[in-house]
Amino acid sequence: MKKLYLPIFSMSLLMALLFQACSSGKKSLQRGDYYTASLQAVERLRSSPTNTKAQQTLSQSYWMALENLLRQTRTADVNSNPLNWEQIADSYYKINRLDREIRTAPAALKIISDPKSYVSEENQAREKAAEARYQAGKKAMQLNTRESGKQAYEHFLKADGWVSGYKDIVQLLPQAKMMATLKVLMQPIGVPNNFAPTTDFFQNRMRTFLEDYRRGNEFVMFFTPQEAQQSGICCPDQYLVMNFDEFSVGNMVNNNHTTTLKDSVKKVVNNLSVTEFVQADFTRHEQILISTGIMDLRVVDAKTNRVLMQDKIGSEFQWKHEWASFKGDARALKAEQSKLLQQKASQPPAPQDLFVGFCDPIFNRATERLRQFYRSF
Repeated sequence: MKKLYLPIFSMSLLMALLFQACSSGKKSLQRGDYYTASLQAVERLRSSPTNTKAQQTLSQSYWMALENLLRQTRTADVNSNPLNWEQIADSYYKINRLDREIRTAPAALKIISDPKSYVSEENQAREKAAEARYQAGKKAMQLNTRESGKQAYEHFLKADGWVSGYKDIVQLLPQAKMMATLKVLMQPIGVPNNFAPTTDFFQNRMRTFLEDYRRGNEFVMFFTPQEAQQSGICCPDQYLVMNFDEFSVGNMVNNNHTTTLKDSVKKVVNNLSVTEFVQADFTRHEQILISTGIMDLRVVDAKTNRVLMQDKIGSEFQWKHEWASFKGDARALKAEQSKLLQQKASQPPAPQDLFVGFCDPIFNRATERLRQFYRSF
């Protein structure tokens, strides 16, 4: 039977979580974290209603936690910084959470028989916090830059977090995100005329990458001219330009290598075992065709036409085919060699297929280069 072992760090994490779940809150109380101490004590009393340490901790920590949280609601300066309403809303939320936790734990309710609740105050503070973020987002949008668009988007997200669907936040979120997004137009890929049908192949591969990248970086958008027309995007920030500078198919190279194989086989003659020595000349034939080329990858600023990034990506694709022939006794051949005898000389793939094979490493290097370049956007 196989034994299962947890990594040491996983075991340590598991033990820490179990310890925290079983904590009476005394250590948090000693650190002055009265809110956490109260929550831990209540949770401990759920599983162990007569736990003395948890009872003592809750009786001491709750009132101090309440006092601290109420003081935060009174001292937060919302006149100089309206965003401080978030601190007030958070403090009321914590007070109300303590109220809910205690009232749903009978052992805790025996100790704190009248936990305080400030639901209406929390709701009002949430409205104020949402309004503060809403106004900050509207102000940021007036600057009409990518960076201010990011700020506006973040403000609107937080406003929606305080009050879901606040005012016209549903309409403003996509507007702010579009302002914050770097819009990159992927121009049609330049492919040699005699390989034009493979343009769609490479274009589709790049589109797949760009769609995946879009999900990973929400503030960079790649799109084709068709998608730009459909989405009404008239002014991209950058152009992504890819052209194949060259592509060539080399001459076929034929290699032949002959090996003399010797072996011994046993056979029965007149009821006697006889050893017979066999020999064969085995020839391995090899066809090799190498395709090479270079793709020019550029990112260009749409307003200044300045090249922001350029890379010449070279690639090589090798088509290889093997078959074999022999002279002599087939019994001298191994199984692998006999299998190779079933192959015959072959015509190389069409240039279109060679170009597709050549594109694979180009695609991989191009996408990695783009990931590196757009990582900071």
